Amino acid sequence: MSGHKRTIVHISEEEYERLHRAEMEQRFQRAELKNQPKAAVQSTLHYESALREMTGRQNEFLRQISRLSESLQEIEYDASRALINQQSELLDQIKVASNRFSENTQRQIRDNNQQLLQEIDAIRVDSQTRITELVQTISIQQQSRRKQFEYAASWLDAAETLANFIASEYDHEHFAPNELLRVDMILQQAFENLQNNLPEAAVSQAQQAYREFSQLRLSLENKIHHWSSLSTQVKEKIIQIHSLLESCQTLPALDLNGQELPVLLNLEYWSRGEYSQIWNQIQSLEDAVSTGWREMPTQELINALDHKIPNLEQQIDQLIYQARLAALNSQLRINIADLVIQALEVQGFTLQDSAYRNLDYHHDYQANLTNYDGSQVLVEVIPTQQGQGQNELHIHSLDQLKRTPYELRRRSLEINRTLQAFGLHTGALEVLPEPQATPTRKDRIPNPRTRKSGHIHLTGSHE
Repeated sequence: MSGHKRTIVHISEEEYERLHRAEMEQRFQRAELKNQPKAAVQSTLHYESALREMTGRQNEFLRQISRLSESLQEIEYDASRALINQQSELLDQIKVASNRFSENTQRQIRDNNQQLLQEIDAIRVDSQTRITELVQTISIQQQSRRKQFEYAASWLDAAETLANFIASEYDHEHFAPNELLRVDMILQQAFENLQNNLPEAAVSQAQQAYREFSQLRLSLENKIHHWSSLSTQVKEKIIQIHSLLESCQTLPALDLNGQELPVLLNLEYWSRGEYSQIWNQIQSLEDAVSTGWREMPTQELINALDHKIPNLEQQIDQLIYQARLAALNSQLRINIADLVIQALEVQGFTLQDSAYRNLDYHHDYQANLTNYDGSQVLVEVIPTQQGQGQNELHIHSLDQLKRTPYELRRRSLEINRTLQAFGLHTGALEVLPEPQATPTRKDRIPNPRTRKSGHIHLTGSHE
C-alpha cells in the first residue's frame, strides 16, 4: 500500500532578522568609517578644483569689466572677491573636518556647503542693492541731453559686457534656461530706444538689463556650486556602497542564533544574480555623476541622495539577509531529511541515496530509503513560496506489504516528533492523493549521493 503525506516544517525568522539587522548596522558603520579617509581626500581635491575654476572665472570677469565705470568695477570686484574668499574658507573647513574622521564629518561638510550657498545669495542681494543705489544717485545728476546719450551708451556697454561674459563662461541654458535671452531682449530694446533718440528710456532699460545680468551671473555661480557639492556627496556615498558590496561578496553564514559559521557564502550565487544587478545599478549611477551636470542635473542628484542611494542600501541589506536565510534554509533541508532518515532507520529502512535536485542547492533535497521487504520511502524536502524559513516535507510510502492507514500515519507522526524534538516547527499532517504513476527514484534523484551522517548539526532553540 502506498501513501503520500505532507507537512510544513519552518523556523521562526523574527529573532534571526533582529540579529541580522544589528550585524548590518555595524557593517554600514564600518564601511563609512573605513572609507572616510578616501572620501575626504576626494572631497578635498574636488573643492580645490572648484576653487581654481571659480577663481579663474572671477579673474577673467574682472579683466573684461576693466573698461566700466569705477563705481561698477568696485561693486563687481567686491562680489567676486567675496565669492573667492568664501570658497577658500569652505575648503579650509573641509580639510579640518576631514582630518577628524568622525561620524559627523559628512554632515558638517553638508552644513558648510549649505552655509556657503546662503552667503552667495547674500552677496547677490548686496550687489543688487549697491547697483540700485548707484543708479538712483547718478540719475539725479543727469542734466544735459548730450550727457544722457553718453550715460545711456555707458550702461549699454556695461550690460553687453556682462551678457558676453555669461554667454562664454557659463552653461546658462542648463542652469537658467532662456534667462540670458530674456534679459538680452531688454538690452536690444534699449539699443533701439537710443537709436530712436530716446536716451531716457534707453538708460532705464540698460540699467535694468545690467542689474539682471549681474544677478544672473551670481545666481549661476550659486547653482554651479550647489551641483558641485551635491555631486561630491553622491560620489562619497557611492564609494561607501561600493566598499560595502565588495566586502560582502563572500561573507560568513549565520546560524539560527545569529552566530557566524565557518562557512563562506558566495553572495552572487545565493542571491540568484541580484548581487550583480545591484552592482550594475551603483556603477550606472557613478558613471552618470561623472559625466557632468547635463547628464545628471541637480534634481537628479537630490533624488539620488534622498531616494536612490537609501534604496540601494536597503536592497543590499535585504539581499544579504535573504541570501543568508536561503543558505540556512538550504542546509535545513538536509537537516530535515537527515532527521527523517534517522526516524525511518529506527523503523528498519536503509538509505540508498540522497541529493539536491539537479545538484542545485536552491532546489529540493531528496532521499530514497528501502527496507528488507522491498518497501520504499521517498523523502522530499521542498522550499515553499511563502517564505525562506519554510519547507514542505513530502513522504511517499511505496510499501510492498499492505499497511493500514493507522500504520502509515503512525510512521509520519513519529517523524514529526523527531523534527519537533530538534526545535523545528511542523504544521498539520496532510494525506495527499498519490499520482497514478509515482516518479521513479532515478527521475527524482539525477545524481545519487551517499548520505554523510552529521553533515550539519542543529544547535540551540529555534523557537
